[in-house]
Amino acid sequence: MANSTHETFRPTRLTVSMVFVGTILGTLVCMANLYFGWQLGSVNTMSTATALISYTIFKGTKKCLTPTFGPPENVIVQTIASSVAGMPLAASLMSVIPAFEFLRTAEEGGRVRLPLLTLILWSLGVCLFGTVFAAPFRDYFLLRQRLLFPGGFATGVLIGVLHNDSEISRRANLDKKGLSHLDVDSSNNQDAETCDGGSLCNGESCSCRKRGGEVVLILKAFGITSVYVMISYFVPVVKKLPVFGRTAARDWLWCLSLSPAFAAFGMILDLPTACSMMLGAILGWGVLSPIVKSYGWAPGPVESMETGVRGWLIWISIACLLGDASMRVLTATKGIVTGLGDNATSSITHSYLTSGGSENDPSRQPLLSENHPSLGDIDRTNGIISRTAISIWLLGSSILCIALTFLSFPNEVPGYTVAIAIALAFPLCLIVLQCTGETDTAPSNSISNISQLLFHLIMSPTAVSRLATMIPGAVMEGGLWQSAVLMTDLKTAYLARASPKTMFYAQILGSIIGSFIGSIIYRLLTGVFAVPSTDFPIPLAYMWVTTARAANGQDIPKGVLEASVVAFTVSALFRLLSIQAGQKVWKEWVPSGVAISIGMYVVPSVTVTKFIGAVLRAYALHFTGISEATLLAAATGCILAEGVVGFVPVIMQNFGVPR
Repeated sequence: MANSTHETFRPTRLTVSMVFVGTILGTLVCMANLYFGWQLGSVNTMSTATALISYTIFKGTKKCLTPTFGPPENVIVQTIASSVAGMPLAASLMSVIPAFEFLRTAEEGGRVRLPLLTLILWSLGVCLFGTVFAAPFRDYFLLRQRLLFPGGFATGVLIGVLHNDSEISRRANLDKKGLSHLDVDSSNNQDAETCDGGSLCNGESCSCRKRGGEVVLILKAFGITSVYVMISYFVPVVKKLPVFGRTAARDWLWCLSLSPAFAAFGMILDLPTACSMMLGAILGWGVLSPIVKSYGWAPGPVESMETGVRGWLIWISIACLLGDASMRVLTATKGIVTGLGDNATSSITHSYLTSGGSENDPSRQPLLSENHPSLGDIDRTNGIISRTAISIWLLGSSILCIALTFLSFPNEVPGYTVAIAIALAFPLCLIVLQCTGETDTAPSNSISNISQLLFHLIMSPTAVSRLATMIPGAVMEGGLWQSAVLMTDLKTAYLARASPKTMFYAQILGSIIGSFIGSIIYRLLTGVFAVPSTDFPIPLAYMWVTTARAANGQDIPKGVLEASVVAFTVSALFRLLSIQAGQKVWKEWVPSGVAISIGMYVVPSVTVTKFIGAVLRAYALHFTGISEATLLAAATGCILAEGVVGFVPVIMQNFGVPR
């Protein structure tokens, strides 16, 4: 096997125009993520969509912006956009921040409204160290473990199709087979070497000719959804059609929303995942809700997060997340330990044998050895960030996080707690990367939320009673999310042969820009709209507050303990069954605890529409010949339109525009 120091990268530039376009696209997606995050608790960086749109922008204006725009540049723009787009989750703008600002009671210290400058400082503090944590492990997860990182893989394949790049197709085909270009270079595997991307590119060749048409489709979908948004203000019944009967709609929120954006979210889901969400809705809102109401365990209005059925179901959702996350953590830990053990064994064996390959073989190196190329000491000119740079960024970003978190919440949490959160985030970062690489799901929110149960053991009773356990949990959430985003983008860069060093600095730059943009958008929107409200119920904020109060010893509602034990067990067993299934065809149909949880804490009208969208996607792909890229373009336009234009009706309502 060839030494990975022989890995070459295409020249990768980072220009002002690339930063500008990435920032604009990221801002649009960031606004949409905040809108849907407050509504549904979901975030999507829309990497494939931003890659497609940025390609069209630069190819259509190459004389004005940049004369050269190849796959590496496409990846860089998409990375900047993803960093900005993910800021609502990275800076906890959908969870911990609104929880402190709107949900903390007077007995718990009262509400804390953070000024804009404080929000920016907080965001800067939590958005950098996760990127630094992940950077040295590129070779381990991509070249040794050869994890797929499905989201990054799909974006890389799309970029290859857009640029008609056979090299990306070749590397993608090798990757699907569990091989890397280094295997081919060393073993002269002719089958892999001569692969010109047939399996991945031939089926999409027509998309190369239609990429301009897909952008037109995005604009059409944007326009149609914008019209729906305005109609829904004057005819609100289109958001809650009582297709299951008026009683089911009134008492249990079972109705249908005609929102194109909700259907679009379903169109970017696999059908098995949508089925798991629907199962969660049926179990939560169809089975448990009537039981809870009949026993008087949730006496308030059914949609109330405090005393209603929806608030009761939040506890069960957390149990589902915890059961799934526990199995993910155990499995990922086992995989990492096994991988490290195999590497150590290979390294020791090689020390005593005269044959078996080069001592610099990356498969025979410890995870972070002195000569490991991911630290860049061997050849700093080949696009790998140096060990010295990593060390400086690691120390600087950690100190910055501790200092800015203390400045943002000076009376809430001591600095040592934040330092512990950063230290705990490092090993958990590896676990999240393992999970993301295998399943394209980053359990950053569930792991960091549950970590509050640990922080309450090391924090003072006064801090715990003020729900301050949410702060170190949020610090951990930012680090875990950013590490997953970087490694996913590095997967895309691997296929496009973009420089990892440039990718690292692109995400750092995007995160810094996103700190300002995300904070400004958050403060503007909270200054105009009522939060929480019917339009913005902020479910993730309630989940975090519920966990914090449980850590504080607050009495849980009746029936929650028994139901949570069952939910935890079933969710863990589902995850274990999925793991044991290996590569069997029925694996994808094993219910997901995370998806079931989402189906429980999101109202049925949304889940039903998502399910319909997923069914339509499956039908279109299998029976109509519509391409994945076309469906993605339509979904992108719908989501961006409602995420941006969706605020207009709320403004109209605030100004008293009659319906």
